[in-house]
Amino acid sequence: SQSQIDFLAALGWRIVDTITEEEAEREGYTSNSVVFNLAIPLSPADVKFNEEINNSFKSYFSKFDHQFDLVKACNSGANMRAGVKLRGWTSYITKTGKEWREWWAKQKNWDGTSTHSFSPDNLSKYAAQAMYVMRKRKDMWQNRETKLDYVKAVVTKFSRKKTMIFSETSDFADKIAALFPGKALAYHSNLVTLAVHPDGRIITNPPVAKRKGLKAEGYVIKSKATLQKEAITKFEDPNSGIDIMCAVRALDEGFDVKKIEFILQVAYNSTTRQDTQRDGRGKRIDYDNLDKRTLIVNFYMVGTQEEKWLRSKQAGKRLVRYVTSVDEININQVVNFGTPKQAQVRTVPFGTLSTDF
Repeated sequence: SQSQIDFLAALGWRIVDTITEEEAEREGYTSNSVVFNLAIPLSPADVKFNEEINNSFKSYFSKFDHQFDLVKACNSGANMRAGVKLRGWTSYITKTGKEWREWWAKQKNWDGTSTHSFSPDNLSKYAAQAMYVMRKRKDMWQNRETKLDYVKAVVTKFSRKKTMIFSETSDFADKIAALFPGKALAYHSNLVTLAVHPDGRIITNPPVAKRKGLKAEGYVIKSKATLQKEAITKFEDPNSGIDIMCAVRALDEGFDVKKIEFILQVAYNSTTRQDTQRDGRGKRIDYDNLDKRTLIVNFYMVGTQEEKWLRSKQAGKRLVRYVTSVDEININQVVNFGTPKQAQVRTVPFGTLSTDF
């Protein structure tokens, strides 16, 4: 990423070359992989929600000429400083939230009254509503419970593989882990302390004042840090029976288990960096299995903002297969990287489905 390049430059390092993920696989720096994007259809209620939420967001977003930095700035506190780089500007300008609202109001011919459509007070309301609607839309598609049936189906199909499943919220990661009792564990920053008794009784988040008494009764107190450490230890242990790790963002980077062969991204953001890092958890070379081929599957709700996030995070990837059912996911799919010049960028009109490269 550019931030990494800037960091290395600050240390005096110079980037002399970069390679694509496909080139890294071809040269043997990472394991071979095959990527599928699985379309999840919308119910009639989903379609209605999608149309209404998008229209609502566009309505508020248009008040700021569709410039997201400006929306965020106008949603800032009166004395909170925010940097904005609008279309046509060559650099960021910093003002307080109050100053941005007053500045934009003047750009929109504010007449100085509080009732004017573009008064600073109304701009504050528009910005707050735009951010609220955006969060609501994001939460809807990232945590759509329809996805749980597809998780169950695809993980069951490839049940012999060491698997990492990524979500964007801890609640959803917990729901996924609950689908596979005895086989899956959740790892995230919101794990709560447990009191565990040898006979199997578990008390969730026991009050601190009662923990000493619980210990006297034979309970073992397991903190968040302890649970996280146990999850990693069990996942790495081939004899533990735990073959599925359900994570949020805490394990996006720096978690290296070479036996991982299946990456499932149930939810994600739109950044290429996150996509590369998450896929990379499964693309470490396993020297005990040099023929390892990593299966990577991304879910997306058809025709929604999530489909746009998917396209954004995969920008530049040439070999991605779009499928409409779990049955179409085939780990033995032939992938021929060829040369960069021979490779073709596959394009699919937004909101449509195709199983062609």
